[in-house]
Amino acid sequence: MSRLRTAVVGGGIIGTAVARHLAQRVDDAEVTLFEKEPHLAGHQTGHNSGVVHAGLYYEPGSLKATLCRRGVSLLQEFAARHGIPYEECGKVVVALDETEFARLDAIHERSVANGVPGMRMLDGDELREIEPHAAGARALHSPHTAIIDYPAATTALADELRDAGGTLHLGHAVKRIEDHDS
Repeated sequence: MSRLRTAVVGGGIIGTAVARHLAQRVDDAEVTLFEKEPHLAGHQTGHNSGVVHAGLYYEPGSLKATLCRRGVSLLQEFAARHGIPYEECGKVVVALDETEFARLDAIHERSVANGVPGMRMLDGDELREIEPHAAGARALHSPHTAIIDYPAATTALADELRDAGGTLHLGHAVKRIEDHDS
């Protein structure tokens, strides 16, 4: 039987994770990752805020909510395994005045229903204790919302891809794909 030759185009965190997954889990797969930049995570992955979303906003029971909560655990484990900084710096969602209380309450209900740990409502004074530069009438505190270095996580995924026998081609733009039946 011939090997399954697979190409993944794009060396952001998603493309690198897909390539790693294929190399680790598909028997006899020959996986190659192509990235047009000379380094990984050169676009969206390297330019986002690094927030690890806790699941505050998603519809309870939805696939997004389920995957978000599971993803937090997996990302924590991955970061610990690879020595990638993972900081639970927390997050506050602020209601400036009474007109925003109902929306804040709805976010609180969703986050609790999604199993986001440690969620609590704050009054204005409690908000300023946690975040002195924030001003608002009430706030929702998510103490376990975190940040991570996603480019470092992408590099760790690429290392695991290589360890599984995959190949990376950085600085190689894919300009055309042709299908050749063999």
